[in-house]
Amino acid sequence: MLGDLARPTYHSRSPRSTRVALPAHPRLTGVSMFWIYDLPLWLLALLCIGVTVVLDVAGVLIARRREWVLEPAETSAAFAIHAFIGVVYAVSLGLIVVGVQSGYDEVSAAVMREASASSDLFRIMQGVEEPERSQMQTLLESYVDRVMHVEWPAIQHGGSSELAAQTVDSIVRSIFVYEPRSAHAQALYPQLLSDSDDLLDARRTRLYLGSSGVGPVIWFVVAIGAVITLGFTWFFHIPSRRAHVTTSGIAAALVGLMMFLILGLDHPAWGNLSVDPGAFVTVKANIVRWRAETAAERQR
Repeated sequence: MLGDLARPTYHSRSPRSTRVALPAHPRLTGVSMFWIYDLPLWLLALLCIGVTVVLDVAGVLIARRREWVLEPAETSAAFAIHAFIGVVYAVSLGLIVVGVQSGYDEVSAAVMREASASSDLFRIMQGVEEPERSQMQTLLESYVDRVMHVEWPAIQHGGSSELAAQTVDSIVRSIFVYEPRSAHAQALYPQLLSDSDDLLDARRTRLYLGSSGVGPVIWFVVAIGAVITLGFTWFFHIPSRRAHVTTSGIAAALVGLMMFLILGLDHPAWGNLSVDPGAFVTVKANIVRWRAETAAERQR
């Protein structure tokens, strides 16, 4: 959503006007490794686990063929060292998983705040005079539709869409230029400004954090840690080749599973495990219901 970076900052008559800015969002186009996030979940899991296990088994077989194996007397000391390495790596992986899950939860919360602000805005716009009321509510309904059906799938697949950004621009502009003419509308106007601020804040958070994730340095640490932790087992003195391959392969499968978990939760707005737009679906259903109720009241 590069277009969101170029959006102007609007200054409102709200005391929170300094926070009203459309979201800055990193460019999604040209992400060379995005195809990983676009894979079906089962295939991504199979790829992570399969590649890790195959490389680990190859290392075990090469070490045994070249007789790079510890002597039996050295194995007990090697087990103790490997246990320490394993604990350090497991704790590191656990912290990374917790961080990724926290980012995923934060984006989910931003989606809820954005949807709630949209719903609140639509209801408060009921107190605006015509024709501004219909114009504002139509724009807001269009925004909800475009977020769900245009922007969301575009970001999921590494693309972007200007439609939602243009629509939220129009919503904010229509609120800022609106001049309340009745005492009731004047009383509601500060809440309109406040809710528009909330909408923009939540949108900015969703777009920015939704495309943020684990950086290359952390992935480097994960990969090197996996090589050290699993590679240590290649040199153990285990008489049975089958037992050696099996035990080392199980450890590799667990490491691959953790990598799949990090990839699945990383970049919360990307791929098939992205944050769900269910909150916007609920808002859309409420808008349809409110419109039907309003139409029924007018017919009475």
